[in-house]
Amino acid sequence: MAIEDKKDNLQVNPSPPAMRLKNLKASRLSFARLIKSRAKGEIQDSTFRSLVWSLGLYIGYLKVENEIQLEERIKTIEKTLKRQEAAK
Repeated sequence: MAIEDKKDNLQVNPSPPAMRLKNLKASRLSFARLIKSRAKGEIQDSTFRSLVWSLGLYIGYLKVENEIQLEERIKTIEKTLKRQEAAK
């Protein structure tokens, strides 16, 4: 059921589109759906801003998690190289 957003004079659906956040690709697609929903007037501006802000925080978390994994892989590679050099 749509409600009227008095600020924008739009008919909006109070529920935002589905947010799939399992990985960066899914998050990117959710972000695209969110932008399309706002452009179509399906969600309120305040809801859009809140979800974009939250999604930005979540993607930042995914980025940090990915960086930690990369650092661990680099450490493993460095240890392997040191062992190989020591064995020579």
